[in-house]
Amino acid sequence: MDPFRFLANSRTVAAASGEPARIDPAAGPPQRRLLLTRYCEIRMLWCIGKDVLRWIDQCLDFVNRQSEQRSGDIRFQSFATLLIENTPPAAVEKLLAWGVTDYQNLFARAIGLNSIFAELPALGILSEDFLRDYYSFAYQLYLCRQQAEAYRRLDPGAFAFDVFTSGEYIKIIERHAFLK
Repeated sequence: MDPFRFLANSRTVAAASGEPARIDPAAGPPQRRLLLTRYCEIRMLWCIGKDVLRWIDQCLDFVNRQSEQRSGDIRFQSFATLLIENTPPAAVEKLLAWGVTDYQNLFARAIGLNSIFAELPALGILSEDFLRDYYSFAYQLYLCRQQAEAYRRLDPGAFAFDVFTSGEYIKIIERHAFLK
């Protein structure tokens, strides 16, 4: 990602969120930019997490409708583990082409942030410490969710999936609707 575009986006977020109450106004511009950039990252991950949680819910719904797959030990954690530890090669290839090299941590942190925030918090609500080290907090929240209950690890060969951008997904839906 272009760092200058990312910083410009940070300024937009700051303006839209109001003045961050817990960020020291005396902090120099580099410190402020860092915190605003981290907030943009949190916002992006939180949005990705919403999509991931929706996908996992759809997977659980599908499994619960299949008599041969229905099982009480297939849980949220089963599909989160499948996504993070057994991402299909085609999905990995696409993520790498998009420039997403650390996709396991991206997905884990996105799940972690959505495990604690039902809505994206305003910039001023988050402490500087959280903003500075959110990635550690988010990953630990993911681990807590994964350890919350026992679950079955899924056979990667039994559940095929891919990842799509919004534009790709819309084209697939349009193509499918056209075929009906």
